[in-house]
Amino acid sequence: MNKPNNEIIQSQDGSHTLMSGQFETTYHSTHGAIQESNHVFIKAGLDYLVDIKPDDKPIRIFEMGFGTGLNALLALLWAGKHQRTIIYHSIEAYPIEENTWKSINYPNLLDIEPRRFHHLHEAPWDQICEISPCFHLHKISSPIEELDLNQDIDLVFYDAFGPGTQEELWRPPVLNIATDLIVQDGVLVTYCAQGAFRRHLIALGFDVDRLEGPPGKRQMIRAVKS
Repeated sequence: MNKPNNEIIQSQDGSHTLMSGQFETTYHSTHGAIQESNHVFIKAGLDYLVDIKPDDKPIRIFEMGFGTGLNALLALLWAGKHQRTIIYHSIEAYPIEENTWKSINYPNLLDIEPRRFHHLHEAPWDQICEISPCFHLHKISSPIEELDLNQDIDLVFYDAFGPGTQEELWRPPVLNIATDLIVQDGVLVTYCAQGAFRRHLIALGFDVDRLEGPPGKRQMIRAVKS
């Protein structure tokens, strides 16, 4: 049976998110998709990483859930602004439909040419592509349980559907697959602040902080591999 289509809905900051036809939950916060991703993944993730690791080496990111491509787009724009090279690996088991991603309003709200966003979705799967001189994208078409990525990762964007929808993605052994990639002093950030998830990270050797969450979310998690 074919999965139901995803539905575009507008979040409170004007940016689009999707209601998943398969999982019946949204891809981003309805309080604001762009502001959530900026708060959790860019400010608490990328900005923090370069503060604690102030060198010019390429930043290696692994994203759990390519989804709408919003996090990848914001990372692409960050790389251009800061002139830092990013190698961006992103796994997705259920890519969204072409007619859907072509209708998402991120380019308009971020004042960029739509082709810059569309290029992320049009890039072939399962190979590394140069999206810009500072941004190299590797989209992986696979369930996380089948991930075969022999790479050291500096920063993980853990952006799977929440524990109430896909609980198995927030527990060992799936969590171990993503965290095993992270180098010493590497960072994981996520919108989720669930107690059980936090305890799993601590058991895996991470120093875990609960930070102020984005609008509509009291807390989020940032974890550093000790």
